[in-house]
Order: sequence, then structure tokens, then C-alpha cells
Amino acid sequence: GPVTQVSAGWNHVCATRSDGGVTCWGYSGQGQTAVPAGPGAVTSVEAGGGHSCAQLLDGTAACWGGSKFTGEAVVPPGLGPVKQVSAGWHHTCVLKLDGTMMCWGQNSDGQTAVPPGLNNITRMVAGENETCALGADGSVTCWGGKGLGVDQPPANLGITTLVDANHAHACAVAADGSVVCWGYWALGATDVPANLSGVVQLSTAGYHTCAITS
Repeated sequence: GPVTQVSAGWNHVCATRSDGGVTCWGYSGQGQTAVPAGPGAVTSVEAGGGHSCAQLLDGTAACWGGSKFTGEAVVPPGLGPVKQVSAGWHHTCVLKLDGTMMCWGQNSDGQTAVPPGLNNITRMVAGENETCALGADGSVTCWGGKGLGVDQPPANLGITTLVDANHAHACAVAADGSVVCWGYWALGATDVPANLSGVVQLSTAGYHTCAITS
């Protein structure tokens, strides 16, 4: 049926339908495609490494699949409504209504350790072993990332409008539509083409980055 949103994880894909339901397919070794019955109408879905998460119509989060040892699919009790849900490799983060974040799951590289005092967040992303947040002032904060530099955005990054992170590299769209990437370079993932401008959407993956221009 008609689809309103698609999210591709490591080995599975999930889509939200216009009727408010969710369909997932692909590898389901951890139950990541087994959408639970009766979660209610869904507004967005995120496919992670071995789990999936959705934001329901009432703003609450629901997750399924995942490793029983890391707890990325176990939504903290009493969390309440959130603005955004992001599913990483083995961790999950949410943007709360007050502009702060909460993360849970695997913390092998500090990916769930939200920096103290971080607030006024407008968007965030849980990557493979890293997490990044975009502030209302256009600033970017990242943490985790295997010590490969994704947690160190360039000092001259300036005001940004969008940030994405995956597999120890991150990219941001500046206010002028240009792109800056940093972190693990492998296979050219952070090599931004010299003539790239007017970017309106950005997506990072394992060892590559894609952008849509105006």
C-alpha cells in the first residue's frame, strides 16, 4: 500500500504506511522485522543494526528486536512523548520534548553517554557507535565513535542545518548549503566533492555519503 516513510538498517528495511501501520522485511535474526501487534498508529520508523524503533501517534516510542545483552530495544519506563527517535547499531536515542536527549543500549564507545548540560537540541542521530546532535543555534555535538575523530567536529564548522553520522564518520550541511565531513576517512567517506553545493538532504552510510541538492 501507499508508504509515507522508509528506513534502511543494516540488513533490514522498515516502512510506515499511510494507514499508520509498519511493515519490515529482510534479515530478522534478532526479531527486527517482527513488528509487534497493536502498537497503535505510527508516524515514523527507524531501522537500526538489529532492532527497529517507531514513534507513535501519541509521541511515545516503541522498539522491537535487538540483543538481550545490550537492551537497545528496551524503552525506559515512563519515558513519555518524544520529538524524535533514532535507532543506531546497538543503541537508541530519543529527543525529548524539552530539547534534551536520552540514549540507552550498548555503550562500548560512549555512544549513549549524552554530554552533561546538552540541551536546546533540534535534531539528533544515533549512528553505528556514535551519536550526534544539532543544536538550535546551529552547533553540532558528537560523542562515541571508536576514537576515530567523529566526536570532534571541525572548529570552523559554523552554523549548520543538518547532521548525520554512521560508521565513525559524520557530515553536516552548512547554512550556505555546503557540506563538511569528519571522522574516519575509509574509502573516501569524508571526501566531499569540490563542486557540491545547495545540499538540502544528507545521508551517511558505512563507507560512503550521499546528498540531494536543490
